[in-house]
Amino acid sequence: MQNKFRIILYMILVLGIVQLIGCYAEQFEPEPVIIDPVETISFSGDIIPLFSSGCTQSICHGTGAAYPDLTPSRAYNELVNGGFINTADPVSSELYLWLIGDGGRIIMPPSGRDEELIELTLGWMQQGALDN
Repeated sequence: MQNKFRIILYMILVLGIVQLIGCYAEQFEPEPVIIDPVETISFSGDIIPLFSSGCTQSICHGTGAAYPDLTPSRAYNELVNGGFINTADPVSSELYLWLIGDGGRIIMPPSGRDEELIELTLGWMQQGALDN
């Protein structure tokens, strides 16, 4: 009788351990975007080419299309003077919020999130949004 009690107790203990191990789930936190402070992000060399390939199509943000005009000759002034950039708090910038589709905004570009554009634009704003 005592032997059966020990076997049952042992089985309960083993099943309890197996259940605890089976319920363990490792939690992953997304990595924050960290821009290398040594790497200077160039508006004309890094950001404009991405705008040109995905944003300045004739029906989007090219000359005479939707505001802001993101063509190379106008993009900087349109973004800075149009209130799209906040260098004090880049993640609250209108441009950044459009790129990530936050706050009910339609994500830009409409084809889907462009992680490279998001990362470079955020880094550029963190570095002061220079016209370089």
